[in-house]
Amino acid sequence: MLMVVQKRMKMKDYAYKIDAHDRIIAISPDWVNFAEANQASVLSRTVLGSSLWSHLYGPEITLIFETLLRRVRHENRTLTFPFRCDSPGKRRYMQMMMRPLADHAVEFVSTLLREEPRDEVALLNPATQRDDRFIVMCAWCKKVKTPEWVEVEEAIIRLRLFAQPFLPHITHGVCPSCKDTVLNQDD
Repeated sequence: MLMVVQKRMKMKDYAYKIDAHDRIIAISPDWVNFAEANQASVLSRTVLGSSLWSHLYGPEITLIFETLLRRVRHENRTLTFPFRCDSPGKRRYMQMMMRPLADHAVEFVSTLLREEPRDEVALLNPATQRDDRFIVMCAWCKKVKTPEWVEVEEAIIRLRLFAQPFLPHITHGVCPSCKDTVLNQDD
């Protein structure tokens, strides 16, 4: 008889807190460990005291986070939504919770729900040599605009990225589906 044993992954919470002025005032040990395991050890040493806004890129993402923070603070509401935090060799499916705290502080708690291994994707490797082009990736689902929003592996094929000597830089936006999910949720 074949026995299948499913190993239950211990869920870790990667948390940080911002004050009423949107400065990062606390990070959890799991957040630090995650940053260090993903080649962002400098970030784990410099993020405290920095502005949340210095870590978000693009006007669309900034506007979405401003909207979400306004809801959390002024409606005293906890918001929860899915997102991905992929690496070159893994798809990471996560959930973020934004929770109001005293004095207009906000706690962000990201939980890794599951991860899937995949073949290394050079486009997602920050060490890959780049040219002066840019492609847009959704900050939430990690799909790439081709002009349709597709998974990164499909985007590489559609955009013929391997036919070029260098890969483009990645900039972030938000696909229509994720924008709708994040901004129009009811908890």
